[in-house]
Amino acid sequence: MTYAGVLMLASWLTLGAAVEDGPTFEQLLNAPELRAYQSKPDYRSRMDLLRQVLERHGARARREVAARRYDELSATLRAVGLVADHGRRLSQVAADPRDFRSKKVKRLEIRLRKMIEMLQDLQTAPPFEYRSWFEDAIAALDEFRTTLLEGFFQVGEVRSVRPAAAAHAFVPSAPAAQRGLRSSVDGDQFTYEEEEAIRDAQELRPRVKVLLEIAEARLDETARRLSQRPWTGEDPNPLEYYTYAQLIRAYHRALRSCMIFVDEKVRFGVAQPKDVRNSLKKINEKMQEFVPQLEPLRKLALEREDEDLFVEVRQAMRVSEQALRGSQLGLGAPSR
Repeated sequence: MTYAGVLMLASWLTLGAAVEDGPTFEQLLNAPELRAYQSKPDYRSRMDLLRQVLERHGARARREVAARRYDELSATLRAVGLVADHGRRLSQVAADPRDFRSKKVKRLEIRLRKMIEMLQDLQTAPPFEYRSWFEDAIAALDEFRTTLLEGFFQVGEVRSVRPAAAAHAFVPSAPAAQRGLRSSVDGDQFTYEEEEAIRDAQELRPRVKVLLEIAEARLDETARRLSQRPWTGEDPNPLEYYTYAQLIRAYHRALRSCMIFVDEKVRFGVAQPKDVRNSLKKINEKMQEFVPQLEPLRKLALEREDEDLFVEVRQAMRVSEQALRGSQLGLGAPSR
């Protein structure tokens, strides 16, 4: 599979999926779950219950994939989509917006993220014709999670701050709430010297090297700031005045450019197979280092209630996963 194919697959996973006629939400619950759902009608309790229901179905999906019980897997994934869709609709009409910041809802958001990752991993195991079931379930989980995150950011309690700092208090405007989560950062956020280096590197391996160095420089700078280490370079820090969001935008834009460049060289047959393989090995090697460094930044975005940073980190996670999987497939990893 080429990088273009990986990118296309990722775009499909973000599309909303309509749920066909089938069992009702209540019919998906076992007896204890149904009693708990009926006896605790408050939003937080029901979200906590949904987390437990999704965990149960997730464990079932893993067992069914391992045993190759694909007919049963279809029903399980359909149930996951129905549960996620029910939770999304409940969240859209939640009476108390502060619920989105409760511990139970935060735990649910984490579970949704992990379940999306788990299903993406499982998706490669069954034969190709079964994989659309995963896409529907992943899309429903992603929509549910996005609804929770939008609620989290749109609550934005007004804090007591000095007048000079009041403009920096995080209280999204109504237009921001209507458009959903979106970063105000645009462009590649590369330095002039980096843009020059990219233009000079027309061959595959030099271009990949430059782009990976740009991505790595951003993660190095965020790590330096998080650990509060002073700048030790002889020259002034070229990234000193970039925000966290701008740094992470440059990170994922560099990775995306890298992926597209590799794909173009392969599709048009203008790169030697040896250069392609070496480039993919380098990308795979770097992604092993890069991916773990993104989670602390996601937590920082939540702690600071920084919508721009959160959106950029979420995009960085998606692009990083695409780069990691694409490089592995390009190097001959089995699609299973």
